[in-house]
Amino acid sequence: KAQIFDIFDTHRPGMSKRAKTERAEELLTLVGVDPNRLSSFPHELSGGMRQRMMIAMALALDPQVMIMDEPTTALDVVVQRGIIREIMRLREKLGFAVIF
Repeated sequence: KAQIFDIFDTHRPGMSKRAKTERAEELLTLVGVDPNRLSSFPHELSGGMRQRMMIAMALALDPQVMIMDEPTTALDVVVQRGIIREIMRLREKLGFAVIF
């Protein structure tokens, strides 16, 4: 929660706490993570969930281009495939470009 709120504090300083929470929950839902996980610590999440959280944070400011450096490193093959499919789904839905 603190990490994603830091993005909003830095780039959208006038955003209310309620708006930050709503946007963060929306982003988590978008990437397939239960919004109740917003208060979880990284060690409480699986590798795939951590990767999805990072994708949510990258999407927080509605980018036109996302540069991903090894987005599936240290994940097993099944989870890697799921993450790549998720990135492609989000790319189609939100209309941003991806550079791997």
